[in-house]
Amino acid sequence: MPGKQLLVGRNNEFADVDVGCGDSQALVVATRPLKCYNSSFKFFVDDVYGSAMNQNFDFGATPVPIHDGTDSALWTGSAIAGTWDFASTAEAHTGTKSVDATATLDGDVAQFARGSDLVTTNYAAITGWIYITRWENKGTKHVELELWYTGTGTTVGLVVDIDNYINTSDLLVWQKFTIPLQDMGVGTETIDAIRVTNVDIGQGKSSLFYLDDMQVEENGSLGTYNLTPDTGMTLIVDKIRFTMVDAYAGTVADGTMQGIPYDSFLGVAELINGLIYRSSKNGAVVQTIILKKTIDILQYPNTAIVDSGSDGTNSWMTIEVTFPEPFVMIHGDDDVMTIEISEDLSGLLFFKTSASGRVEVTT
Repeated sequence: MPGKQLLVGRNNEFADVDVGCGDSQALVVATRPLKCYNSSFKFFVDDVYGSAMNQNFDFGATPVPIHDGTDSALWTGSAIAGTWDFASTAEAHTGTKSVDATATLDGDVAQFARGSDLVTTNYAAITGWIYITRWENKGTKHVELELWYTGTGTTVGLVVDIDNYINTSDLLVWQKFTIPLQDMGVGTETIDAIRVTNVDIGQGKSSLFYLDDMQVEENGSLGTYNLTPDTGMTLIVDKIRFTMVDAYAGTVADGTMQGIPYDSFLGVAELINGLIYRSSKNGAVVQTIILKKTIDILQYPNTAIVDSGSDGTNSWMTIEVTFPEPFVMIHGDDDVMTIEISEDLSGLLFFKTSASGRVEVTT
């Protein structure tokens, strides 16, 4: 027979045995969280405008057209690989023609050559419109865009995925994409072309799409609002909140309910580019969502208008998004949540986006 055993703690105190329900005996133990946390409330902030998002974010008035609705070629389109139609009449955003990529496969590349150098110093973004007719398996299918210099035959800056700037589930409609040059790692560089590549990796069929109205945008006041952990911290985000106020009556004619439009942000009409929400881990994009109107937020699970009201002149609302799983950001790992804005939101009296969660206590 084994002898009796005693459990002794670090302070020379003995563990206790108690008689519970049904005369069963068990050790008396306590549980506690493995890690300790402090609550955290932070705002998405821009380097220039702070947390205030009700600004006029627009580009300059002199863009450089690449391909537009006048049906003129502008920059010369050519197929580096695959079958591209640079004057298709099947679909068009403006005019009657667009670039047809519905016959392209994995690795097919289109080039748009300017024929002369363009220094990017005074430019802020590449914009354009895309019309998707088929998109399968996001994460393995991409439409890549890269800046190019034909003199050396090399990419300038970073290759980006257009699909990180649109909603790939929105089919058979024209969507605008806005790709800041800063996302492409470009400041002052020389380019003379852009290239678009259809990437088809993994199972499923390749993406089918059209392109139109592409241009290089002149410098303006693009808003980039970031949420990042403080130095040395791990930030765990459970919820984000969009809070906005506008000079909007907010009532329906018979007074039976509050008047909150689904197809705008209070008195600000549906956006063209939208608010581009993006989360990244270790520098890689995890999720991108484009928000052009109120219903674009409310259509997702775990979202709700949690506060709204009106004084008859001004109205306000707060939309809360609860993540199914918290988003964990570790300082130094290039983890970030971002909202990019290239719209005029100055019509709102107030607009901020906040996050609630917790930070890990390490000491």
